[in-house]
Amino acid sequence: DPGHFAGEDPALSGSGSFREVDGQPYKRYTGAVYTGWADFSSDMRSVFTEEFFRELNQAALRTDEPPVPIYTEIEGRLYYLDISGGGTLTYLPELDRYELVSAGADRVEFDRIAYYCRPEDLSRDAYSPSPATTRRCPVTLERTPEGWRIARFVLPAAQS
Repeated sequence: DPGHFAGEDPALSGSGSFREVDGQPYKRYTGAVYTGWADFSSDMRSVFTEEFFRELNQAALRTDEPPVPIYTEIEGRLYYLDISGGGTLTYLPELDRYELVSAGADRVEFDRIAYYCRPEDLSRDAYSPSPATTRRCPVTLERTPEGWRIARFVLPAAQS
C-alpha cells in the first residue's frame, strides 16, 4: 500500500488532498515517516540503486497505457497513487529461507526461497498451514560509490 510505511499507524496517514498529474489522481502523503519528497527519495536511494528505484516506482495501471510513477514530487511534497498491489494468501513469509548464488567484490546474488501452502489449507481451522510448494525469488546486491544497494529483487507474493 503506497501511502503507508513500516512503523507508522495507517489510521494517521490517510487524510491528504488529491492532485492530478498527467491525468492520474495522486494523494498527498501525510504520515509521520517522511516530511516530503526529499527525505523519501534519499531514503529509497539509500536502499536501492537509482535504476532499480526508478523501475520499482512504476505501475502499469492499464495494459494499453505506459506505466506511471507510483510516488511523485509536487512542490517538494510527497504524493502517491492510491493503489494496492494485493497479495497472495497462500504465501507463508515466516518460512522464507535464503541461498547464496554468487558473491564477488562488487556484486552478491542470492535466492529467497518462498514457501506456499495449498489454497484449501487456508481454512479458519488451519492454525499453521504446511508448505506445499516453493518459488525462487532472485535478489541482487551491488556495491555503488554510496555503498551496497539492492539492484534487483522479486517479491514472492508478486510471482504468479
